[in-house]
Amino acid sequence: MPRVKSSVLTFVTVTDALQHACNEAVENDRIVTFGSFYTVAEVMRAQSALRFDLRGES
Repeated sequence: MPRVKSSVLTFVTVTDALQHACNEAVENDRIVTFGSFYTVAEVMRAQSALRFDLRGES
């Protein structure tokens, strides 16, 4: 079985984690948010603040 290198990052806020994911993403990557309604709601609010359309639509 091949070994997989992995790491775990933690963030103070969901918005911080989203910002990091957006900074690391490259063309055609997808960022998926899952969790509680509170988590998803924070991402939806941050979407406007970060000026990213996370659905890939203009």
